[in-house]
Amino acid sequence: SRTGETILPPSSPLPSTGPESGAPEPAPEAIMADAIAMLMANQAKGAMDLLLSGVQSHPNESALRYHLALMQVQHSHDYEAAKATLQPIFEQEPHHIDALFLLGELQELASEFEEARSTYSELLRHDEAHAKAHYRLGMVLAAHFEGERTTAAHHFKEAAKLDKTN
Repeated sequence: SRTGETILPPSSPLPSTGPESGAPEPAPEAIMADAIAMLMANQAKGAMDLLLSGVQSHPNESALRYHLALMQVQHSHDYEAAKATLQPIFEQEPHHIDALFLLGELQELASEFEEARSTYSELLRHDEAHAKAHYRLGMVLAAHFEGERTTAAHHFKEAAKLDKTN
C-alpha cells in the first residue's frame, strides 16, 4: 500500500469514498497499487473487492477492469463474471491485447472454440508477435478444427520462433 496507509483485512468493509462521503475518489493508479499490495499480502478477496470498487468509481478505466477480470478467473474461478467485466473494455479499446487474450482463454474454457479462434485471430491481426496467442490458436485449431491442422502447425512454429522458451 502507499506509505503511511494500512491494508484492510479482507473481511473489513471498504471505507466510503466519493462525493457522498466528502472524500476524493482514489486515482486508478492508487487503487491498482493497493490491490497489488493486498494480493502480495495474500489478501486476494480484499484486493478483488478494492478492484471492484475501483471499477465502479472509474467504469472506463481498462486497466482496473482487466485486472479485476483476471482476479475473477484466478481467485474466484468465476469465468462468466470475468467475461462480463471484460466486455466494456472492447467498447473503448477494441484491440486491447491482454483483454483479447484473456477472453480467448475464457472462450476455450467455455468450449466456445469458434469464438476463441476468432478472438485469437483478431488479437494476432493487431500483434503478430504474440507468441502465446499463436500457441493457443494452434491448440484450438489442432483440437477442434480438423481441416486446420496445417494452419495449426504454422501457429505452433510461429510461437516457437517468437518464444525460445517454448
